[in-house]
Amino acid sequence: MNGTHDDELTCINVGQSVKWQSTQFTCSSADILNSSHIKAAVETMENVRIFLQKLLKVIPLDSPISVTNYNGWTNYKLPFSVSNVDLYMGILSRPYGENSNIVASAGSNIKESTFYRPIHGAVFLNPRFIPTIAQSENSTNNAFFYVCIHEIFHALGIGSDKFELFHPYENSTRYSPIYCSLNKSGKIMKFIITPYAHLFATKQFGTEIFIGDNGTCPSGIEIEDGGGLGTSENHLEGRTYMTELMTGATIQSSAGPFNRLTDASLALLQDSGNYKVDWSMGQPLVWGNSESINDKPIKDFAYGSPSSTFPSNYIYDFKSEYNSYTGFNYKYYGPTIPKNQWNCSNSSSLTSADAKEYCAAKDFYNPYNEETIGAIWVYDFMPFIYPLFICGNGEGVIQSTVQDINICGTYKCEGYESFTIEIPIDREGGKTTLKCDSSNAGVKVSGKIYDSSDHSGSFRTWDYWCPPPERFCRSVKLHEMHFKNNPFLSYTKQLEDVSEASNQSSSISYTEYLPHTLTNTANQSIPITYTTEINSNNESGSRDFWSKKKWIIIGIVIAIAILIIIIIIITLIAKKHKIDEPENDENSNDDGYLV
Repeated sequence: MNGTHDDELTCINVGQSVKWQSTQFTCSSADILNSSHIKAAVETMENVRIFLQKLLKVIPLDSPISVTNYNGWTNYKLPFSVSNVDLYMGILSRPYGENSNIVASAGSNIKESTFYRPIHGAVFLNPRFIPTIAQSENSTNNAFFYVCIHEIFHALGIGSDKFELFHPYENSTRYSPIYCSLNKSGKIMKFIITPYAHLFATKQFGTEIFIGDNGTCPSGIEIEDGGGLGTSENHLEGRTYMTELMTGATIQSSAGPFNRLTDASLALLQDSGNYKVDWSMGQPLVWGNSESINDKPIKDFAYGSPSSTFPSNYIYDFKSEYNSYTGFNYKYYGPTIPKNQWNCSNSSSLTSADAKEYCAAKDFYNPYNEETIGAIWVYDFMPFIYPLFICGNGEGVIQSTVQDINICGTYKCEGYESFTIEIPIDREGGKTTLKCDSSNAGVKVSGKIYDSSDHSGSFRTWDYWCPPPERFCRSVKLHEMHFKNNPFLSYTKQLEDVSEASNQSSSISYTEYLPHTLTNTANQSIPITYTTEINSNNESGSRDFWSKKKWIIIGIVIAIAILIIIIIIITLIAKKHKIDEPENDENSNDDGYLV
């Protein structure tokens, strides 16, 4: 950072040649960080350290960590070791090339020998995406902060090379089975069915069994199959886990927070057997959440085709006369990212991996044979709404035909019966208050938004309509909260306090979910092909080298800053877990904030 050590793998000068990941790069000015970028990176990484140290408890190490170089991609001044720490991560800047949309890659290369907990690794950041202002979870633009969390989560255990090591806490016997696979309309789905993953899916989707065309699986967390090497097999499925921190493509823009830490990622961390999490630091996954609509599960949401199973306002309907550009949770809006569907009858034109996958499972991706589909494989070609505008805490947006100017307004819910919300009347801040209740839900209204506050001269017309009040109020409340009740108790909800005694009619036990054997009844003869690049290390069984984990950033417009080298070493001192319930922390924020 201060120039005292040149590791020869970070960009310091324009025209410098750097070789890593078996690729030769020529450094440009965009690969070289200035002092503002360095300061922002260091301060952000300190915020990351504090966040993770509060979130996770581990069985502490009883000896120092001997630092090693990472697969030829680091060049530390060795030897040295670190004491009184439980995780050592090198955070480094590396060039990825002018046209790369990879934000960062990460992994671990040394594990603790008893429980296989990763204790040493590295995160390799693309300098073109490092900001000039430090970020934390509460920043309006927290994209870089969550990229760092995302990548370190890969190193901690969320990745194809770690899933098969999952085991109970303080017990090194690995779970079996880890996975279950189903065929649904030609699409092969692969689920992690370990205990916390199963509990999460049972609560989120309202079923203990997923039903495919070739059998059934215990409900679980689906793993991404799209996006190519490094993305496939290492992330949560984008179709099912929109907004989750650990999906394989981020659509968060500089408009504001979109990605969130949910109980899906927390479930996987707990299933690794190496961590106890402070669940109060997480937030509900509103996408597909039964509490967000009418407190009833959305049938087949976890494995059905979005076109036939997702609720209205989840994906863009190209055939609708009045299409809404409002996001599913009434907290954002923007355009969709469309493309013409592939002609599956012309096999000679199907040369790309995404085209081949689409045509192999067209009945799932496009059951109604629409001419236009979504452009992104990671989101299973569904035409989602891109978050070009994000509303702040206490603000929302109703359904409308506007996607390109600020129309967020302050809202107030009266139970689930009605709500009021400010809507714009001009582009200089003028607003009026609209009341939405059962009498006008879904009723289209045409209005004007004037360019000037005197409401003379030019204006634009727009159509807007009220959503069902219960769905609106449930969605925005869930979105703006942290967990107030333990999501890993089978009977809890977030929008109401439910006692164990009041739910004795439920078929789910009322204790924190305990491991048990799950039965996979799917037809195991169906071939499943997944592609992940894995570099194996033959030196020691306690060291496993990295499977590339690429987090892709997708945007309509992505600003590229002038960036540099950064080598940051962070140490995370995790606390020994003493009790099952998380500790209360006066600094923890359990209230809602903009995400």
